[in-house]
Amino acid sequence: MSFDRFSVEVAELVVDQLSDDVPSLRNVALVCHELLPRARFHLFIHIGVRNKEQMNALPEFLREKPHICPLVRCVTISTTDDELHSFTIFERVPVPLLTRLPNLRRWKVTNHALDFKGQHWLSLSQSTIASLHKYAARIGHLSINTLSFSGCADLVRFVSAFSGLHTLVCEEINVKGHGTATALAATYQRSAPQCRLARLFIRRDVSEAAVVALLEISKCSLQELALHVTREQADSMQLLALGGQLSKLDTLTLSMPVEGRKLAFTQAISRIASFFKLLSDAGTVRLQELRVHCYGSSFSALAAILAQEGTLEACKQLEQVLLAFPRHALKFSLAGGGRQSRSFKEDLKNSKLRDCFPTLWPLGQVKVELPSTTADITRTRPSHDGAVQALVASSDSKWIASAAHDGKIILWDVVQQIPSREWTASGKRHGQGSVSLAFSHNGRRLAAAGDSELAIWRIDDQGLVSRSNSLEVEGTSIHGCAWSHDDAHLAVDCADATIRILHGSTLQEARVIRLGRSASGTGPGGKHLLLFHGRWLLSARPGFPRHCCLWDLASGRLRKVLQGHTAPVTTAALDPTGTRLATASMDHTVRVWDTESGALITVLRGHSGPILDVAFSPDGKFVLSASEDKKAKIWPVSGGECTLSFKHFNWVHAARFSPDGRYVATTSWDHTVRLFKVEDGSLVRRLWEHEGAPVRHVVFSPDGETLWSGADDGSVSGRRLGNVLRA
Repeated sequence: MSFDRFSVEVAELVVDQLSDDVPSLRNVALVCHELLPRARFHLFIHIGVRNKEQMNALPEFLREKPHICPLVRCVTISTTDDELHSFTIFERVPVPLLTRLPNLRRWKVTNHALDFKGQHWLSLSQSTIASLHKYAARIGHLSINTLSFSGCADLVRFVSAFSGLHTLVCEEINVKGHGTATALAATYQRSAPQCRLARLFIRRDVSEAAVVALLEISKCSLQELALHVTREQADSMQLLALGGQLSKLDTLTLSMPVEGRKLAFTQAISRIASFFKLLSDAGTVRLQELRVHCYGSSFSALAAILAQEGTLEACKQLEQVLLAFPRHALKFSLAGGGRQSRSFKEDLKNSKLRDCFPTLWPLGQVKVELPSTTADITRTRPSHDGAVQALVASSDSKWIASAAHDGKIILWDVVQQIPSREWTASGKRHGQGSVSLAFSHNGRRLAAAGDSELAIWRIDDQGLVSRSNSLEVEGTSIHGCAWSHDDAHLAVDCADATIRILHGSTLQEARVIRLGRSASGTGPGGKHLLLFHGRWLLSARPGFPRHCCLWDLASGRLRKVLQGHTAPVTTAALDPTGTRLATASMDHTVRVWDTESGALITVLRGHSGPILDVAFSPDGKFVLSASEDKKAKIWPVSGGECTLSFKHFNWVHAARFSPDGRYVATTSWDHTVRLFKVEDGSLVRRLWEHEGAPVRHVVFSPDGETLWSGADDGSVSGRRLGNVLRA
């Protein structure tokens, strides 16, 4: 066997290309001793400090190995969930690092040990600020992530302490108090002359107060600004006024999601157009380059957005805004890959993007950034090709079933956390569509409703799946389905404003409940609700009524209307005994009802945003709610203030108690699943398997052994709860 020889220069070029891949660099250094110096150079360009022990040991390490000091260009100070009060590491200035590293130019601060009770807010002492002024003057690039400051003044003092700073990157920054207008104005006036910030990148989940504070001190020096477009920021007159004062601004990048509620994308484009109209009217900004970055978690999300009514007109409006600038760029970034990526890539030439951007597309100025082929091949867990729409567990804790917008159903083995079977929900249709799932109470049958078809699948002990029955409802589509507690009946919610009660074994129609013509409409958010309680059926529809209806199964007559919400009901849940019902609403409240009498027991107030999910504790004594205000809360079922509050950095979509009631699992648009202790509200673990996509679904297996979640990129993740607790 012969081996080709190549020069050291070629090998070193390969090493340079691997500079961002630390594991590969280590392997290269081990394989070839001659390449160790080059690999070592890249390995020590960026060093990280994760706890106080490492912080204290690093100066001694650098003293013993002085040849490493000139290599270091960047230092990251981060925290972990494992060390108590680890956030105090941010309150110290590591003078030995700042003085021993002559080429240090980048500084990153990342908090991975979040204080969800809100008991700690970063407020640096005057001596700490003075030390930063003295020793951090060479830092030109600062990145801060997941920090909470006591006030805007504290944030401004911290940033201004880096006197040589020219680039600032912010993500997940919160400010507790704004302070008085007079005090803030004085702080801005003192800090602005010292600020030389030329580039400011505002990423997701940075509070409006923090954005305003940073723009106030940099408005005379800022040349490049990147801003994440949110509803609050786009409508903020204060931000618009500041935008008109950025006299040196040359380049502006605006990012926005291509997913979420209906029309969110088109509304964001309208806000961008309005924003630039105000800026042009102000006449003070001399922008030369505009970039718009649209990001999404899946191909189906982009396809759904492009198919919405009004998107074509909005995109053409955006195109006109872009063409008004000498330099412009438009990019779509899609995180979700899977099996659909290849067909999507092949179809790009005929994409509807061509119609949406008729001028930019032929010029090649609409970029679509897709996941790499390697990333698709090396996915560690099989996934759907569209956003996960349903995630349910069988009562015997053997199976988890997931369904997604790709029209596929995957049956997962709970013990091994691997897929057992995969099939298309509809036997007649293999395209995309909405799918709803419901396990029978004996765990042997799975109902799947999609488009106009309902199918029942039998599952044996080995996970073999066979279609036992199906029904096509002509002239309408099915939004949801639910089994009665004895599995004798199956209710399906249809788009023609009817609920059809079917015999569970034959799917023969027993009766039809007519909701009225006005019930056929749906509004923003929420689930189509069907809950069985003995001989009664509870129903509610998102966007139509502000109440739930209680129906008599035997006669199909309306027994009771539970009225009281002032905005549409989003979701509902029954307690374990079926005697109480909790309804959540867009009006920011949860209402608890007596199911027998229909009487209102209590109203739970405390959320500042629409409530997206609600659940009872296993003992029925507490209610758990999840809201767009980025919090989940636990309430006593009898009423009163919430007893615990759990925090995320974006909408909390789902929340569930563990079967033993000791833990709460939450999912969020911040791409995480989080596990909390009910005993004291502390964070047990933050799970990142779905990083890059909003997570909307979470479920415990009934035996409490595993925790499952599903995200908008089509990924489904299962993990043993014991392993999570021990990690």
